[in-house]
Amino acid sequence: MNVLTPTPGYISEGIQRTTFVALNSIETLFAKMQQYKQYRKTVLELSALDDRELSDIGLIRSDIVRIAESLKS
Repeated sequence: MNVLTPTPGYISEGIQRTTFVALNSIETLFAKMQQYKQYRKTVLELSALDDRELSDIGLIRSDIVRIAESLKS
């Protein structure tokens, strides 16, 4: 009976691949968290302005979320 056993090279490649995927996932998560943090900051700062101040910069209150979303990309 011929049983396939993984060689150390295959194990090493698997560990490297798994490590890469895990680190890439963590990096992506961190980037998403930073984007959300910037989004929230933008929404909070623009929401703190009164309607006249928003008008001075060419915005209305309903623009706030759209503006914050556009900065995420």
